[in-house]
Amino acid sequence: MNDAVMKVIRTLNEHGYDAFLVGGCVRNYLMNIKPADYDITTSAKAEDVKKLFDYRITGSVEKHGTFLVLIDGGDFQIEVTSYRDGALTLEHDLSHRDFTVNAIACHPDEGLIDIYGGTEDIKNKIIRGVINSRERFQEDPLRILRALRFASVFGFRIEHETSVAVHELAQKLESVSPERIEKELTKIICGHYAWRILEEYSDVIFALIPELESTKKFSQHNKYHCLDVYSHTLKVLASSPDNPVMRWTALFHDIAKPECFFLDGNGNGHFYGHDLRGSEIASVIMERLRFDNRRKNIIEFLIKYHCVNFPENKKVMRRYLSKFGHDEYIMLLEFQKADLRGHVFNAEIMRAYDNAVELLHEVEAEDSCLSLKDLAVNGHDVMRLGLSGRDVGRALSLLLESVIEERVKNKHEELLEFLSQKIPLH
Repeated sequence: MNDAVMKVIRTLNEHGYDAFLVGGCVRNYLMNIKPADYDITTSAKAEDVKKLFDYRITGSVEKHGTFLVLIDGGDFQIEVTSYRDGALTLEHDLSHRDFTVNAIACHPDEGLIDIYGGTEDIKNKIIRGVINSRERFQEDPLRILRALRFASVFGFRIEHETSVAVHELAQKLESVSPERIEKELTKIICGHYAWRILEEYSDVIFALIPELESTKKFSQHNKYHCLDVYSHTLKVLASSPDNPVMRWTALFHDIAKPECFFLDGNGNGHFYGHDLRGSEIASVIMERLRFDNRRKNIIEFLIKYHCVNFPENKKVMRRYLSKFGHDEYIMLLEFQKADLRGHVFNAEIMRAYDNAVELLHEVEAEDSCLSLKDLAVNGHDVMRLGLSGRDVGRALSLLLESVIEERVKNKHEELLEFLSQKIPLH
């Protein structure tokens, strides 16, 4: 047990209070995962904890009596919480925790205190509500998503009665704040087993994101797709890097296909404009879930342009990099690769993707001029030719476009000579 944790527990014990390490840190220890943080539950009340330690107040201090106790001048922080719901004993506290795997306590002298079989459930990879799953979910509906998160991240199976309660009480999530919903959903979709959970518990996901429901079992009638839209979405998600931007992009990228569906006279399905419309729908959802603007903007961008053709030559590649930005285009290309994995294999399209990657590396190696700051001339140079005001910006934009299109080399004198021939100078 960590020395700082031992110090806090010993201090509380010496003053007559029960204190135990509890929750996720104990669970992770038993799973051979290094705990990211440490939680201690105690019979001490909030005012008692304040007298014994240096501390920092957390957002839940009023509701749960929780403090961040500062050890060694604040270098180490441990969350210390009074027994839940006014409990007088550890057993009562553990009885109101969400799942058996999180209801295991530990004491340096007493060892593990596992009243509800959490150790065995960890061994068997099972998520089970403590005593009565329905009651636990009704106490805090967010626990419904926590069950899905643990299953998605750890690959655990949700025990039958707990699973039934998840399905039946999904609508209770309406009472949970959007910020808490977004945080848990992000962890769910970034899990290694996310595709499986999003399929098995699609009703829970649709309760939170109803715009997705129409994609399930929606046949695409398209030679490039053998899966319905939702199944394709899950395959793309599973093929995407496990970071929030890529996973949310995968979940949303084809959300507008049912709305944009068109069946031609030959029985072929088309989805004209689903990329642009999808970015608009995703924007509304992200606003509702309180996404930060940075993440929202990049996800909208990736969805809007995920159907853009792969560049066939360096000229087009430079154009893309200039238009989208270097880092943004790399992300787009990476997402397009994941999207292709959700399609029927097409050798020609894969060759086009591989060619785009080669072109990207070639353009990067050339240190190409892709933005105004890369030009060998600047605004002062242009002004010396007699231009002023907005004409300066227009001239620089023309030069950048001309360099990208290989109409002129990015050399100081050649650029000025080219400009003098293109724009009447006074």
